Amino acid sequence: MFENSTLFGVSEDGTIKKFLMEASIQKLRRHFSALYERYYGYESSAYVFNYSNTQEEMSFVDYAMNDGIINAIADASPLKALTVGDDEWLNIKYIFMGEIIKTNDQDITRIVFQRITKSQVIGKRSGLHLFASKDTLTIFENSMLSIPFRLECYYLDGKLFFNSMWYVRQIFDMEQYIKEATNEDITKFAENQLFTSISGDDFLALVDQQIRSKITSIMSSGVLDKYGARKIQNVAKKIGVELKTKQVDGKGKIIMPDNKKEIKTFLKILDETIYQGMLSGELKESNSSRPYKH
Repeated sequence: MFENSTLFGVSEDGTIKKFLMEASIQKLRRHFSALYERYYGYESSAYVFNYSNTQEEMSFVDYAMNDGIINAIADASPLKALTVGDDEWLNIKYIFMGEIIKTNDQDITRIVFQRITKSQVIGKRSGLHLFASKDTLTIFENSMLSIPFRLECYYLDGKLFFNSMWYVRQIFDMEQYIKEATNEDITKFAENQLFTSISGDDFLALVDQQIRSKITSIMSSGVLDKYGARKIQNVAKKIGVELKTKQVDGKGKIIMPDNKKEIKTFLKILDETIYQGMLSGELKESNSSRPYKH
């Protein structure tokens, strides 16, 4: 894997440059091949907003990869080489390595990405560096880039796989996948026919980032259209939460809680992130309502 691949660095302004390396590039190719095989072996599921993966889980989204990255992998010859200097080292945002495998049926594109933190760059501005050779220490005065055993994400044929949305956002623009509820969304939610009349402005005054995230998840799940007030009230009662309802024009409606703490509990019920343990019977809270897979 990555037998003929080049290592590339991408600067803060999006400029792609190639690393010129001799035989040692083979070690990097093996390094990233091992990383890819490790991450590829993790369980993966379609990304669910606000879900936090465990260490060995990956989320994926459909993603249109930057043409510049694809072109670099296909042919690195037009690209300039990355020079060794503090300014350029410190300006690297992330590195990547990839390959395009041509088959009779289709071309397979796979790319691995690693963000570069300031701590990975060891330059002259950092002071003197001691280099160990057996039991002898030598002052190392050149710049150095540390490549740890981790990936932020990998790309495989139209899908981007990642463990943490937080880290992948430091490489790519992921705004389309993490939009929180706008004020208009909040008002629309508060004025849903499932609830008794409540002022959108009054509800907005209680909203924080956590509530916005929950409302985004609830609105996308369609739960407000699937279940009625009585069903939701009964579920809440089973976990010890009293939701008040009111008949309006012959229809049962939920009276929206009027304080932030109760609103958050109510939203967790709608988002199905409060549940009863199957063995212990204890109430628990999950970090997502992602569907269970057998």
